[in-house]
Amino acid sequence: MLTLHKPDKNHLDSLEEYSREDKEEVERLLKTRAYKEDFDLFLLGDLAYDLAGRLNMSRTADPIDIYGALSLAADSYAAAFRLASYPAGEKTIDFFLLGAPGDVVRRSTGVTSKLHGKRWLTAFYLTMARHDLADLEGIVMAFPREKIEVSTTITPPFLLAQIEAYKAIYLQTADAPEKLSAFFDATSFDTIEAIDREYVLDITKFESGMIAMLMLRDEEKFNSELELALEAHKHYYNRAATAYNPDGNVRNDPQHWIYLAGMGMAAWASLLGMNVTVTSEYLPVRPIERATVSGQGG
Repeated sequence: MLTLHKPDKNHLDSLEEYSREDKEEVERLLKTRAYKEDFDLFLLGDLAYDLAGRLNMSRTADPIDIYGALSLAADSYAAAFRLASYPAGEKTIDFFLLGAPGDVVRRSTGVTSKLHGKRWLTAFYLTMARHDLADLEGIVMAFPREKIEVSTTITPPFLLAQIEAYKAIYLQTADAPEKLSAFFDATSFDTIEAIDREYVLDITKFESGMIAMLMLRDEEKFNSELELALEAHKHYYNRAATAYNPDGNVRNDPQHWIYLAGMGMAAWASLLGMNVTVTSEYLPVRPIERATVSGQGG
């Protein structure tokens, strides 16, 4: 079993304290800020995602608590995308956040700078990992590419191609093979920006391998691709810096202590009736149920 990479000693020594602070802040935000029109729900989602990573690194946390933190992250991301689906102030929307005192009612926000392609992928993996097909299909999958492209935070072409491939393969549209081919082309070395190359070669390429095997419904090769992707994830994030984060200490980011893409892909494989045999400390929560959706079962 592939084990977690180790954060720096000071982070490891303070893990219990940081986890407690994250939990307290999540509870505070759910009670006092999540209802406010000016509050960024991606912030709550990221904090819950951080908490899940810290709980996973502790090795003593109940998997249910990790699942709960990831579920709140999924709720928050899905709600943020739902609010962005309509022009600012046009629609009043109520939604559920795990742990909130009651339903949250907010006005739509329109697309903000916080919304971009990487957020879409995170929302996809979070909702897929918990088999939340209502949010996955009704919000994340339904969110148009055009809205991502109008955000002031630019999404690189390879990510846009990745999103289009995921949608086509999930929905099993006739053009799914072409969308997958376009995704492969968009990740070729000579087409990506220099700052993106390290990430694409170490992370995105392995995601493309998994999605290809899901499209082919090749269980054995999917498991092989997942295993390779886990090793690549550990290699990429077990370092002090990356091209995207040259000044930070990447190995200390708690979100990297979970391989969310692998969790999402494993859940997708289970929807397709495939048996996921790969285990890793980076995959703390297995798909908890087998769900079916039009075109996805068996």
